[in-house]
Amino acid sequence: MEEEMQSLIEDDVFEEVSEEACSRPVTTKRVFTLKYAKNGSVEKFKARVVATGFSQVYGVDYFETYCSVVQVMTTRLMLSHATQVGLFTR
Repeated sequence: MEEEMQSLIEDDVFEEVSEEACSRPVTTKRVFTLKYAKNGSVEKFKARVVATGFSQVYGVDYFETYCSVVQVMTTRLMLSHATQVGLFTR
């Protein structure tokens, strides 16, 4: 867990805010998993810090709901169009 927290700190994931700046901070949860090798032995212990965003209330804790996620069909459409107009060359 120490390695995971140090990695998050080095990647500048957290931002310290004053209590007046937000109604309530998003809490986090620690998730521990084991990574197994092909022979079934434990290869690695993994730890993650997960934000419990489901506890937020729209209009109170956040105001924006947009998330830029590309759909698979959009990607296929763009690649197909690029191929048809000759943007790919070998």
